[in-house]
Amino acid sequence: MFEEKISGLGSFPRELSLLLRHMILSHHGRFGSRGLIRPLTPEAIVLSLIEGMDAALNHLFSHLRGSDRKKDWSQYDRFLKTEIYLKKLDRETGA
Repeated sequence: MFEEKISGLGSFPRELSLLLRHMILSHHGRFGSRGLIRPLTPEAIVLSLIEGMDAALNHLFSHLRGSDRKKDWSQYDRFLKTEIYLKKLDRETGA
């Protein structure tokens, strides 16, 4: 799809094409399954970190939706590698 899109743009810079392709292929980076391409440029590393953060936040919100709000702590989550504190702190007392 990428090649098809840039071929329709006329003279697209080859170097930019290689960098963008690398970003697309490596965006899962160390957060993806085995055998994926590691990000090797600053832009690809940042994109991979953003992708990983987005995945972690989506998982966190899903975990919180399934948690029993009557308890102080959620159950342990293997992906997050922690329990989540479910009660809000009182700003005045700190408790």
